[in-house]
Parts: sequence; C-alpha cells; structure tokens
Amino acid sequence: MNTTTKFGVILASAMLLGACDSGEAPGSELELGEPGASAEAGEAMDAAEDDALPLGGRSQHETMGAHPPVECPGTRRVIGVLIDPDEGSCDGFDIPNEWVGSEMFSTGSPHVAGLSGPVPDGLRRFCMFEWQPSYAPVDDGMYASLFDAIDNYSMMPLEFVAPDCLGEYVQGDLSDEGNVRALRDAFLANVDALSAAEAESLPVAGYPGVGVIDSLSQEAAELPWLTPVSDHGDQMGELIRDVLCPHEGKECTQSVEYSLALDRSERTGLIDWYEGGSLGSQGSLALAIYYYVKAQREAWEADPDAVMPRMVLNLSVGWSPDPALYDTVLDPDRGPKQALEEVLRYASCQGALVFTAAGNNPDEACPGNHVGGLAPATYEGVPAPEPSYCKAMDFWPADEDNYPVFPKTPTYRPLVYAVGGVDGHDEALINARLKGTPRQVATGSSGVAMDDAGVLTTPLSGSSVATAAVTAAAAQLISVRPDLTPAEVAEAVWERGWAIGETSDFQLGAANLPVRRLSVCGAIAPEVPWLTCSAEAPDPKGNLGDYSSEVQAVLNDPTTNMATSVQPVVDPNPVCEVISWNELVRPQPETPICPHCNIQPGGGEETDDAVNMTIDTAYAGFILDVELTATDELMNVTTVNLGSQAVADLNAGFRVVRVMVDTPGVTRASLEFTVSDPTGNIVQTNPIDVL
Repeated sequence: MNTTTKFGVILASAMLLGACDSGEAPGSELELGEPGASAEAGEAMDAAEDDALPLGGRSQHETMGAHPPVECPGTRRVIGVLIDPDEGSCDGFDIPNEWVGSEMFSTGSPHVAGLSGPVPDGLRRFCMFEWQPSYAPVDDGMYASLFDAIDNYSMMPLEFVAPDCLGEYVQGDLSDEGNVRALRDAFLANVDALSAAEAESLPVAGYPGVGVIDSLSQEAAELPWLTPVSDHGDQMGELIRDVLCPHEGKECTQSVEYSLALDRSERTGLIDWYEGGSLGSQGSLALAIYYYVKAQREAWEADPDAVMPRMVLNLSVGWSPDPALYDTVLDPDRGPKQALEEVLRYASCQGALVFTAAGNNPDEACPGNHVGGLAPATYEGVPAPEPSYCKAMDFWPADEDNYPVFPKTPTYRPLVYAVGGVDGHDEALINARLKGTPRQVATGSSGVAMDDAGVLTTPLSGSSVATAAVTAAAAQLISVRPDLTPAEVAEAVWERGWAIGETSDFQLGAANLPVRRLSVCGAIAPEVPWLTCSAEAPDPKGNLGDYSSEVQAVLNDPTTNMATSVQPVVDPNPVCEVISWNELVRPQPETPICPHCNIQPGGGEETDDAVNMTIDTAYAGFILDVELTATDELMNVTTVNLGSQAVADLNAGFRVVRVMVDTPGVTRASLEFTVSDPTGNIVQTNPIDVL
C-alpha cells in the first residue's frame, strides 16, 4: 500500500475527529440510462445558471403532510436541501431528540471535517440528519418525528428530503505464482501498457492526483494496524499503479490516493470511516468525491509548485437504477440524488476527469433487470457544466490560465466517462450488461497487479478492471501534456484506441459512437517522438499463450491433487440473482471464489471441453452449486450444471477440480457459484478465461 502523502496533515486531523465520532450510514443508488434522464439533468443545470438556485427554480415551501417513503430504515441517515442556505440552516429548527443535523459538506464525515477551506456556495444547501444511538431499534417510527419537524420548517421543502439508501457496491494449484504472473503479463499486454524503461523515459512534467473512490481509506492504505473490510479499493489502486508506474517512481506511485465511498458492511451496521466496508450510498459517494477533490485543491493552494491541479478519479463502483423508484428515492429533487449530482458538477468544474465502470451482469442467461449501463456511468449522457454555471455556483477551477478546464473548441465533454470491459479478443466480457456498452472500453479480464511488496493480487474480471486501466492511461497522458483540458485528454485516449467494430449503447448526444479499446502506449506515443507504438488488433490468443502453458504444466504434474468428473447435463435453469430495491444490495464477496478458473476447449467431441477450478480455500465446505455459462461467437448460450460430484470435490479441498463438459464453439465463459451464507444463500459470478 501507499506511503505517507501530501494529505498527511488533513488525514491526521480527520483521524482525531473520527476518534470521537460514531457516525453511521447506508447504501444507495442512482438513476439514469432512461429516456429523459439527460434532459432532466440538463434542465436542472440550466435553471441553476439562470438563478443560481439549482432546485428547478422552486422557492415556495408547501407543507406536504405525506412523509417521504422509508425504503431502508436501517440507513439512519436523511439528506435534505435548504431553499436558501443564507436564510436557513441545518439545525435552525426543533430537531427531534437523537437526530443530529449538520451541513453535509462541512461536517458530514471526519474526512470533510478535516478540510480547511470554506464549502463552495453551491454545496452549502445540503443538510444531513443522522440518528445517533446505535443501540436503538431501527424502524419507520424514528423517521416520522423528523419528517414532521422538517415539514414545519419553512426553509426545507419535504419533497427535497429522503433517506440516503439503496446499495452501491463493487464489482499452488491454478493460483501458483507462475500462473498468476502469466495472467498479469497477459493483462498488461492486452492494455498495451508501457514497459518500465518506456515509462521512465517519458518527459514527465508532473503527475496528476489520481483518486480511487472505493472501499479503501487513505488511512487504511498508510497505517498497518488498520485492516480494510474489502480489498476491492486496494486492488483498483494497485492495478492503476501497475499500468501508470511500471518504473515504480516514488512521485508516480504516491500520486495514487484513496477516498472511502464504500463505508458500511452490514445493512444495520455503523459506518467505519477508516476500515470501510463493501456497501455505500449516494451520500457516502458524494462525500468521498468532494473530500478528494477539495483536498487536492487545498494542497495545490498550499504549495502550487509541488502539486498539479489536475485530477483523475476512478469510480469502479456502481448500482442499478430502478424506474419504479424515480418518484421516491431516485427523485431528482430529493437530497441524496441532488447532493451526488452537484458534487459531480463541482468535480467537473474543478477539472477532475471522472472514469466510472459501466457495470457487470450476474448471468448472461438471466432475463430482465440487467439491461443498460449502471449508474453513475450513465451520467455520460449528461453534459458537463459550462463556465457560467461553475462561476454561479462558486465552483471556479484553481488555475484556468495555466491548467485550463474548458476547451476553446467544441469537444465531447460529458459529466463522467463510462468504461466497459472486453476480453483479449475484443469480445464483451461474459458478465457485461446487455445494451450497456459505452464508447470507451478496455481489457477487463483477469486483471492482476503487483503490490509494493512484490505480491501478486487476486485476478479480477469486469468493468472495474477496465476502468482502472483507462484511469492510469489518462493520468499518464496528463503527466506529459498537463496543458490539455480534461475533455481533450479523454478524447485522445479514446480516439487513439482500437475500433472494435461496434457502436456505443449510450453516450452524450443521440448519435451512437464507435467503440474503441484502450491502448495505453497508443494514447501516449503521439506526444513522445521515441515511442512508435499504436493501437493494434487483438492477439489471436488473447496474449494467453504463456498462461495456457502454465496451466497445462500444473495439470500434467503427477503430484497435483486433482479430481475429474464428466457432466453432460446441458440447459438447466440459469442461476439468477434476485435484486431487492428496498434494502441495501448485498455485493459479491470481496474475494472471488475461483479467480484462477479456466476452460480448455477440446477438439469438437462430446464432453471434451475441460473446466479447471481451484477455489479460494475460504469457500471450501460452503459451495452448494456450480453452473457454467458459455457463449459462442454468435452469442448462443450454453448452460451446464457441473453436478454434485464437482461440488463435493470442491468442498473436499482438491487442489484442482476438473469437469469435462460440452460447450460447442465456446469463446466466453463464466461460473456461477451458489454459496451458503449466514444471511442466506448467495450467488457469485466468476468470468473465466477460455484458453
């Protein structure tokens, strides 16, 4: 993990504040991706530019009587919006006992409380109300008195109030070092990363701040006595460093820092501001983004010669919008959603380039609610704020003269940039969401990094991995061309990629755009005369040749403790995740069950395709069922239940479990594990390599 950084003073003061705080929070969700979403956000911004009151122009408070729906009583947090922060306040009325009101972006977390500068005017109107006694039972009744008090307060319309809820979440054997190292080499080759020598030769003017907005706090990254609940944020940071800093330069590696967004582990549990969790909320994400961007701005103001006011934010998190909730929790007028959208505009005005994962799908064969991009990736359909808006909201960038934010010529400039994942053959990942492909994609299969201690991380697959690679590429381009605006950087990374022959499913504007796969070296080379690389067609073997050889060596080793079975049963019912929208969404387990699994296609005979599995030992004894989902080039789906014998062998702890199946023409595959859990059976999808 990282060493002490320029945020040391801020973090130290935040730790002191946090030692006296027992705040708590929820999980949340966002909207977009539906017709009219972009227009709604654009209209809200237009109204704000007109009268500097970004509440759709409403200034009259009407007593509603009807309370906002409490979709998640365990959240213990409510966010509201003042009509005018100069006339009203977050604690200027009779708040019921055991509820505490505060200015969200002033004292909403120990991290933002440690910032020194004033809150920008455009963010002062957001109020946070938290239920303090952690021992008290959680039910709808505890909200009623607060809603009544707010309804009687003339400065906070009840229609702008909502609980901050719904889940936001992350995405020796076959794990012998030789196998994992070969996977890492394949991943770096597929994203066309620079070598250590090439990275060291770059004419670097300075590195931008790279903020990993995820499950890891900066404190947990630096202090050995803190143990993060989820490794996801750490792995995203290590992937970014691996691509951005292959030469391991100190200035480069220390440019990658963390801000905690996933701060809760259990539905009714307290927030842990330092060790974090695997769930978050709109409010938690807004606080994390604001903290990182504001801290970076304050660091530049304190020492402009040492800090570059350029930022790249990595949001490898997401949640699925549900149109049924547009009038309640996802109502664009209500506090949680307004707060997050306004913070994204604040970040854009400050010059932060925000990359966010397009999202993953539990099972290719599952119908229904896994269509379209996840939020906040769908905010690519929303235009970034114009200079007039940034001025009106007190969001003006740090140094527009030397580090311009606003392009002088028309440029594709959305609020965020979504990133989708492809495999080594430029095929969409098996867990990609239908109709969820943005214009920018990157290799997202089997992302493996090496940490500071030289330890290889667990392979991960999905749009989170792809997003980390694009974040690193953008930061590397900024390091040699800091004069480019953020939009020009994102455009160069996209334009210099490889066109995979498809068009985007969502984008800024109505016209679908060519989908291009990231080439890190291709993005940098036009700025560096001695780099001659450019984006290329994918390697015929997906750069998995060495990995395939390592796998075969393990399988051929007579000392390998291996169990083999044949499972010809095809076309069972797919394993489909049930999504509940009235509680926090439970994320996938932090540790993939089978990070090194793969399938070796045979010669076309029946049941001659070999599925090779080595599961994480933590899951042995808890596997209830395993299903294989495979597709061919024409997207025909084959599903195979691997059977009770394979389940028994996995639970018995065999080093390698091999199952012979029939998957005609397989080009992509995933395994869906059903696992026994104290909260009920859960399903985890593991994309696997096709060798």
